[in-house]
Amino acid sequence: MSGAVRFANPSNIVAIAAGWRHALAISRSGKLIAWGDNKYGQATVPDGLHSVIDMAAGEAHSLALTNGGEIVAWGLNRDGQLEVPSIESDGADSNESRVLLNL
Repeated sequence: MSGAVRFANPSNIVAIAAGWRHALAISRSGKLIAWGDNKYGQATVPDGLHSVIDMAAGEAHSLALTNGGEIVAWGLNRDGQLEVPSIESDGADSNESRVLLNL
């Protein structure tokens, strides 16, 4: 199978998402795994990201939601993809943005 990613224990994968040329997966323990095109850093999981309960992959950006209500966005921010409206963000112009929502 061309382009296949093999996991040592696939039953530990609970969700997957596909972007334009990259993909994401969440393990049962809340670890986010990313692979594929990384031109804009969209397939580089930010250091310290853990307890992921949901994720999404865009054309050249990625998003994760943690069990603590934190939304983490990284990758290309050409059109504000890394900015969450009405929430203060400290990295709107960088390749990574961390924002905390009170859910």
